[in-house]
Amino acid sequence: MEVFLFLSEWFQWFAFNERKGWTVLIAVAAVCLVVVVMLLWLVVSLLFRWRFQFSLRSLVVLVVASAIPCCWLTVKMREAERQRRAVEGIRKAGGRVIYAWERDGSEPDDPPVVAWLIKVTGEDLFWDVAVADFAAAMPVTDAELEHIEGLTDVRFVDLTNALVTDAGLQHLKGLTDLRCLYLTSPLVTDAGLVHLKGMVNLSSLDLSGTQVDGTGLEHLSGMTDLQVLDLSDTQVTDPGLEHLKGMTSLWWLDLSGTQVRGTGLEHLRELPDFTWLNLCGTQTTDAGLEHLRGLRRLEELYLAGTQVTDVGLENLKVLTKLRGVYFNETQVTEEGIEELLKVRPMLCVDAHGQNHWPPSFKTEAQRDPN
Repeated sequence: MEVFLFLSEWFQWFAFNERKGWTVLIAVAAVCLVVVVMLLWLVVSLLFRWRFQFSLRSLVVLVVASAIPCCWLTVKMREAERQRRAVEGIRKAGGRVIYAWERDGSEPDDPPVVAWLIKVTGEDLFWDVAVADFAAAMPVTDAELEHIEGLTDVRFVDLTNALVTDAGLQHLKGLTDLRCLYLTSPLVTDAGLVHLKGMVNLSSLDLSGTQVDGTGLEHLSGMTDLQVLDLSDTQVTDPGLEHLKGMTSLWWLDLSGTQVRGTGLEHLRELPDFTWLNLCGTQTTDAGLEHLRGLRRLEELYLAGTQVTDVGLENLKVLTKLRGVYFNETQVTEEGIEELLKVRPMLCVDAHGQNHWPPSFKTEAQRDPN
């Protein structure tokens, strides 16, 4: 057993630390395979008194047949080496990674591959890294971000509270299979978004707290699979919202704390599944709410801290799918809310610390007092 452990450790060390280590090992394995096959052929021919003939053509066919799977394995080994180095760098920076089998619900100490094989080759040969999480690490800089380049199949990257710059985002441009990206660095501007252009499979993107003003959203306009977009506490203005109309799968948008006044909301009309909008803390006015009239599928609307008054509530009466609206810290009055509820009696309204629920609304406790 000790010999086996020694050989497995040496195998991994040589493969991952020597230059072209995997290539050398695979080449040696291929030669050994050919020799073994030839010896077996010789033994069988002697046992069964077959006439042993081994032409040059047969040898070439045998070598080629052995080389094809060996070449494929060499490529996989090199990919595993690149991923292993990336994982090592991420962990050294204080981040963590989650392999695909861990996300599938398997027990951490019971991966779906025999343990001895993992000891010999390492786990990076069998599974891709699904998650790279830097949220709990020290503020991540461009230097640490370089390690992510080796995770070409990663699906989720969390750079919450990172201090990466536009230049550092170039390390993300090859992550074309990425599904979710949390990027909240205050050093990121519109110029850096060009590096996200190729992430066409992205479904969730968090750019909150960045210096993005909206012009760089042009690079994201082709993300037709994007469903969730967080632009809160950025410098985004109304003109920048024009680039969102190409995001045909978008249904959730957070614009709280931005420079939006409302005129750019007209571009959201072209989004067929749009249902959730947060405008809290913006300069949105009654005139801006007029552009919401075309959002027929809107269900949740947050307007706390805006410039909206009773006049703007007229624009909400036509939104038949609207289920909840929030008016805290606005100039909306109780009288205005009552007029709105006359037209939309099933609407849930939260204003000035008071909840206005539909007459038919009952909590579980009310339904079953016992």
